[in-house]
Amino acid sequence: MKVEHFIGDFRYLLTNENLQVGDEVFSLIGGRFVDGEMHYHGIHFPEDFEDPATIEKITKEYIYTNHGYSHPPRYFKIIKIEQQVLVESNKFKRWEWIDVPLNTLNNDRLREIYSGIN
Repeated sequence: MKVEHFIGDFRYLLTNENLQVGDEVFSLIGGRFVDGEMHYHGIHFPEDFEDPATIEKITKEYIYTNHGYSHPPRYFKIIKIEQQVLVESNKFKRWEWIDVPLNTLNNDRLREIYSGIN
């Protein structure tokens, strides 16, 4: 499953597909398992995506991270970040989405550069 979330003028695209040991993930899905099936009741996005968990072990039933463990459908990793910027020419203005490097999350200097693009 893929989901997206907006924080300010940044768009985050996340997926819970093809998760692997070492991936940085966020527990987003609220729900419970009944007879091996997930009953969803909400998606809970973090305020800033600054505190990911790291996958340490994956089994058929659970994903174990350095922040705890849960069922696989709950965990999502960021696969793309985009920022909306104003592009101006002599006659026209338009908003455009540009890709932001994923390592921006772990690099305060890069985050400051991209937050000052507008």
